[in-house]
Amino acid sequence: MKEYVDFLQNEVPEKLESLSANSKVQWGTMKAEEMLEHLRVALVLSVENVEDEIIVPNDKLEMYKRFLISDKPFGKDLPKPGSFDKIEAQPGALNEKKEQLLAAVHSTILYFNQNPNHKAIHPSFGKLNVAEWLHLHRKHFTHHLTQFGLY
Repeated sequence: MKEYVDFLQNEVPEKLESLSANSKVQWGTMKAEEMLEHLRVALVLSVENVEDEIIVPNDKLEMYKRFLISDKPFGKDLPKPGSFDKIEAQPGALNEKKEQLLAAVHSTILYFNQNPNHKAIHPSFGKLNVAEWLHLHRKHFTHHLTQFGLY
């Protein structure tokens, strides 16, 4: 778990320094500000117990979870889960979005440290514990940082 926390606290801020509003997207339609907000919302979902339905059939959930905890990257152009739309977007320009994201990283890690037995539902992976959420965040952040040529 320490490596995931180190990634979020140290690598992510470093990578975000080179993100600009003009950063070229390698795939997809998100702008840099939208990507930052998307990652912030994912952090919020992992600590708030947003009531959400698991959209993956029970007989496939184990396979999805095996993928989650693997080091295989997410594919390109995957649809975002509907639960992301349940969290209100915060306004702001690029630098404000960076600050909001890094504040969410800090508060998420603090929450996980204070609540090591926390579990929350992800619609595609089921109920995840803290270690699984941290792994998911690393995989998710790496996916989107790669999308913008930062990784």
